[in-house]
Amino acid sequence: MKKKLLIIVTAAALTFALLPQAAFGASSVFFSDRPVIKAETTGQRTIKVSWTKVKEAKGYELYRALPGKAFQKIKTVKSASSLTYTDKDRKSNTSYYYRLKAYKVTKGKKVYGRYSWSVRGDAGLPQEVNGPWLEASGEKGIGFYWSYDGKADGCYIYRSESEDGDFSLIDNVTEKEESYWNYADDGVKGGETYFYKVQPYADCKGTLVKGRMSKALSASAIYDQPVAAKSSLINGKASNELIFKVTMETFSYDTVFAVSTDLTVEKEQRQVTLQQSWKNGDAEELRETFLHISGLSKDGITYTEDGSVTASGGETIYIKASCSDPVSVGTGETSRIIIHCLYDGNAAMLDNL
Repeated sequence: MKKKLLIIVTAAALTFALLPQAAFGASSVFFSDRPVIKAETTGQRTIKVSWTKVKEAKGYELYRALPGKAFQKIKTVKSASSLTYTDKDRKSNTSYYYRLKAYKVTKGKKVYGRYSWSVRGDAGLPQEVNGPWLEASGEKGIGFYWSYDGKADGCYIYRSESEDGDFSLIDNVTEKEESYWNYADDGVKGGETYFYKVQPYADCKGTLVKGRMSKALSASAIYDQPVAAKSSLINGKASNELIFKVTMETFSYDTVFAVSTDLTVEKEQRQVTLQQSWKNGDAEELRETFLHISGLSKDGITYTEDGSVTASGGETIYIKASCSDPVSVGTGETSRIIIHCLYDGNAAMLDNL
């Protein structure tokens, strides 16, 4: 009789173990649900963390970590109805990671639910600015561009006249072209060097949040390529040889003109190009004639027929150009002269003459 009773009790215990937990109350099942957590930027040094409610939770424990570091508990939320926490006094323009777990009290002891998945939150705008890079410079303007991978509603532009000086806010850019932002500073003086920095910003629910300053860009208010201020043709008659008088721009770089000893060599760009537009009724024709530089002079009297001559800003140089066939200048309705030279070891040209 005792043996039979033991079998019955064992069977009952097995039946109890196999019954689903829901049959004895659903609290443990629902409490094990993983909370969903999110973090959003609310200020230069603040991050708002929020999460979904866990049924039967008594409260929540919130953890924080820097990238690559261990999580540390930062807050115990003792109210089950409190589902947000504002993490204050964070390091500006820095990313943090958060995770959270719920707890309840059973027989005087805390029982924890599962951790949420971790999420990233940003204090300020942690992304770095790419650039800026110089796009163009002139006597009265400097243009540059940059990119930014983070969220930005605009970028502040700062300028200084020295790299270690005080950078002053000069403008605000709110639109970008495709993936790049750009800016043109028209308030510069020719011959001066300027330094620029860019700072992105974003409107986070009514709070203005600024990002990190970019590295400084140095740019000079002078032309990227040599430019001639004025020129004139001394010998305009049909001839195998013409002489041009060219005065360099004051704010141009030093320009190297070189004599071409081989008239068949065009790749060195030691030549003068005459472009003349001709019209006959509605027809229009553009004629080009190449003249190689055969002599150079600083005074218009003594010419060097070998080597090169350097002309600085404001200086005048006389260029003797030759061609195998006679040529005249100024007989077309419009004429354009392009004088090629050597500039920083590369081919360049003096345009707009």
